Amino acid sequence: MMKQENDITPSSVKDNKIILFANQKGGVGKTTLCGLFANYLAVNQRVPLLVIDADPQQTFYGRRKDDLRREQAVPYKVQSMTIKSPESTHVIMQNIRLLPGTTMIDTPGSLTQDGMLQLLINADYIICPYHYDLNTIDSTRAFILAVFRLRQAHPEIKAQFIFVCNKHDVRVGKGSELKAWKIVDEYFQKFGILAPRVGNYADLERYNTIGNSDKVDKLTKHSFDFIYHTIYNIENDNE
Repeated sequence: MMKQENDITPSSVKDNKIILFANQKGGVGKTTLCGLFANYLAVNQRVPLLVIDADPQQTFYGRRKDDLRREQAVPYKVQSMTIKSPESTHVIMQNIRLLPGTTMIDTPGSLTQDGMLQLLINADYIICPYHYDLNTIDSTRAFILAVFRLRQAHPEIKAQFIFVCNKHDVRVGKGSELKAWKIVDEYFQKFGILAPRVGNYADLERYNTIGNSDKVDKLTKHSFDFIYHTIYNIENDNE
């Protein structure tokens, strides 16, 4: 499972970057996608990585504690963080901004958390998973617009959205649905970058915090390669 795809690690992966996984809609696979992408970055691309679980449910942090019972070596650190205090969150984010490499943060499912503004102010990218159903689309749209309203009040928010249709059932999609999905994608592209979809497969739900299996790598490669090249400004010359 602990594999490396590249013989040479680009210098750009050592630059300080902060990536949020965020959406106010539950059930879109935010934490799962965060875990899978963390494994991809740390193991496949050898990106120096810290993952912070700022979600009150602490799902990712709990998964790491379970994994440590079976594994001695881990490819990246996982830490827990609460963002109830804007002041303490500000201090933490300023310290993170000084770290080499990438910090990924699994965020709470609401912008009303007091420290959420500090996460947005310091983030470079917001990876936002969504589904093609009406409730999720409406909730995701409301989340995007809320972030952009905050950006008007706080122009220091510079984070770029990367949208990922996650847990997409590739077996369904009538002509009318395909047209509707295209409209949704075109709408989201007005606010950020659209990554290739990630399919709905049981193997992706069985994630850990150590590394992805060969099958999981294959299922996520197209989307994760795109996101990796986008964030680290790397050409597709090492595929």
